[in-house]
Amino acid sequence: MERQKRKSRGGAAAVEFAMVAPLLFLMMWGCIELTRYNLLKNVTYHAAFESARIGVKPGATVEDIIEEATFQMKYVCDECTVTVTPSEIDMNTDEITVSVQVDIRQQGLVAVQYFDNPILEASFTIRRDNVSPY
Repeated sequence: MERQKRKSRGGAAAVEFAMVAPLLFLMMWGCIELTRYNLLKNVTYHAAFESARIGVKPGATVEDIIEEATFQMKYVCDECTVTVTPSEIDMNTDEITVSVQVDIRQQGLVAVQYFDNPILEASFTIRRDNVSPY
């Protein structure tokens, strides 16, 4: 009685990998893109929050707020637009709104063509406590 020789299945594994690999790589790419977008969104909101906190300190200026927002954003993007409302802060200012905008088309995200709005904006409003020292 002769034993039957097993046929090699190495070719079948290669074909199965060739069929599944593009889908696997597409899913990995999508996860990386969404992670990068989420990071950019969170850092933009954090920059608006931290710069608004700088604005409620006594003696803070609009330039201080813009400088803080730019500092917070410098590791994730080269250009961002910071808008501070009101445009001048004095002792009678009740609240400060800081808005940070980033054009995500300039961030190297490939999936940006599928977004409705390529401008990512985070805004934070904080009330000032005008407490007299006396």
